[in-house]
Amino acid sequence: MGGYDIFKSVKNEVNEWSPPVNLGYPVNTPDDELFYSLDKGGKYAHYSSSRMGSVGGMDIFRIFYLGSEKEMIMTYDDILVAGAAESKKTGFFVPPAVFSLDTSFILVGKVYDIDSKAGIQAKLDFIDVDQSKVVATTIAGDTGAYKAILPQGKAYGVEIVAKDYLLFLDAIDLTGKSPQEEVIIDFGLQKVEVGAKVVLQNIFFESGNAILKPESYQQLDLVVKFLESNASLKLEISGHTDNVGSLKSNTTLSQKRAEAVVAYLVQKGIAASRLDAKGYAFSQPIDSNKTPEGRAKNRRVEFKILSK
Repeated sequence: MGGYDIFKSVKNEVNEWSPPVNLGYPVNTPDDELFYSLDKGGKYAHYSSSRMGSVGGMDIFRIFYLGSEKEMIMTYDDILVAGAAESKKTGFFVPPAVFSLDTSFILVGKVYDIDSKAGIQAKLDFIDVDQSKVVATTIAGDTGAYKAILPQGKAYGVEIVAKDYLLFLDAIDLTGKSPQEEVIIDFGLQKVEVGAKVVLQNIFFESGNAILKPESYQQLDLVVKFLESNASLKLEISGHTDNVGSLKSNTTLSQKRAEAVVAYLVQKGIAASRLDAKGYAFSQPIDSNKTPEGRAKNRRVEFKILSK
């Protein structure tokens, strides 16, 4: 059903194994299930799975076996007529249930070094941008191959963390894709080098000032983890605006916003000596200021590596 499944085979009296049989759903899923271990009593088992809802890439799950399926009692022909419990009929009565289609999307691809094209081990988080919530987490192995299951065909934020590589922050859009087919998306990561920049996609301030909104914290906490795992790095945190308003007011605003981000990182335990705040106003646009979409992209916070 997935990359790895659990199968059952039984040894007979002459030490021959029966053909392996897939245990099926819900033991197996379209994800990977590994290292199945059954207890001596046969009541429960443990295994590792990367299924949706995992805390990490591979979590440990317990399977409870509730006993063998019971057969319907069939003494007389007339008890085969379905009816409610009041009808005094023996047998099973199952109330009608809503039938729900599986509309989840399987996303596969490769995380790779943007220069060498070699695969990279990495952790990928997919975020529902409407709820600011991680809805899927998966791990890319040695080859860089990954697989994730996303609940709906919509836009998601993507955060990728890999040792010795810059944070990868981007968005994907599954709108219009078919849930019956795998969606293939590859992600190229850039190595940590002096001068490299990363735009922080989900940093939000109250309108016209430098007060961080709570929905910014998840993104900034990722920067904290990045700095903790690269303890020698020094960063410039820069604020940028569009060209609406005067240069003076935008310079002040962008500087204060950069300082607000630095203050948050320092509060989380990052040494202030590793961070430099700089406001550039609208002197470094990354898109046109002639459209609302372009101006929105130019209003941003980014970091640049100053030294390793």
